[in-house]
Amino acid sequence: YLDPLSHYSTRVHVGYESLPSLISIYQTISANQPQPAQKAWTLGPTTSPQTVFELLCLQDSSTMFPFTNIWASGDGLDKVYTCCSFQCLRFSNFLSFPNAEIVQTLILLLNFLRNQADAGASWSLLGLTIRLAQAIGMHCPPDPESISDPTEKDEAIIHHDIWRSLIWQDTLISLCYARPLGINVLEEVILATPTGRGEVRFDSFSDSSHNLFMVANKIGQALQYAKCTKQPLSLLKIHKFKDLINQVESRSLPHIRDVLKCQGRTDYFQHCFFRLFSDSVMLCLCRPAVLSGHHEHGQELGSLCMSRCRSVLRTYLELLKLDNPLRRSWIFMHVTLSCALWLGVTADIGKLKSDKILLEKFFDALSESTICVKIPPYANALKLLGDLIGSHDLDK
Repeated sequence: YLDPLSHYSTRVHVGYESLPSLISIYQTISANQPQPAQKAWTLGPTTSPQTVFELLCLQDSSTMFPFTNIWASGDGLDKVYTCCSFQCLRFSNFLSFPNAEIVQTLILLLNFLRNQADAGASWSLLGLTIRLAQAIGMHCPPDPESISDPTEKDEAIIHHDIWRSLIWQDTLISLCYARPLGINVLEEVILATPTGRGEVRFDSFSDSSHNLFMVANKIGQALQYAKCTKQPLSLLKIHKFKDLINQVESRSLPHIRDVLKCQGRTDYFQHCFFRLFSDSVMLCLCRPAVLSGHHEHGQELGSLCMSRCRSVLRTYLELLKLDNPLRRSWIFMHVTLSCALWLGVTADIGKLKSDKILLEKFFDALSESTICVKIPPYANALKLLGDLIGSHDLDK
């Protein structure tokens, strides 16, 4: 099993001898499938996303599978993973016969690319994934509660969950990398209201996250329209989106809003996870106006951004204490490094001791974690941050 969160330094160019257990399991599963009486069993293509992904990463010219070896053992890992995406397209014939398993396999591949800070390739592959998901109707699944057949009901639930995941991923990558959305959510964000008098109702972590991403998608649409019309978002629109984000936050469960209400590791992780995403969406909302340099309310929005940047860094420092692979996720790395550099460049850390101390803690923690090692964009950003911190002297 190849861990999807493994680093680029992971060796993947191995041959048939490294796959006996995988092939044995695959042959056993395939052999147990009903076969026509007149036909002997033959090894056919698998539809399991995990198996397809492993085979793509482990394939070699010596294997029994019908791949063409398009990289050499001495090639860089970036070429290997680039080739993997094209092999994936060839092997599963994605463009002609899409299904849920193929869409999930593509999601695995684009997550690999994003975790290596390859914005262009991951954004392009995400666009293909969205189009294939639409081709099989994932964007408009029937209501599972209206389906009596158990198999069809399970399929509708899977399609619904995959499409929700694609909305989240497309919204994040489009906002963070300032690129056009692949999915435009048309329905309005509707926050549930209490059904009884005096009743207090809070949204679950999943519902709160989904509502937040729905708002983020609307923000992405507004920013793209503003970019096309060359008219920045007005302060009124920015405040409307800000109020929506605040409403989503206020309706979330207590432990999501307040770290003191966390009662366990899961609660604490959900708090950090949601806090980071909420701050990230707010930063993406205000960033274009602040960076333009001529927005009439640039100073007010700039102060808001600095506050959110500090919140992001503090939250990520807490997340680093949790031994969880998601702390290496591209979104957390991209947002936190961007916030650290923004704070280092914009804030006067030569005079604000608290900001410099915060940046130093973040720099030291990230350096010790080795998360940025061998990922050039992250390593360069961390080096630049170190130079910014070193250029200021607290005693001056």
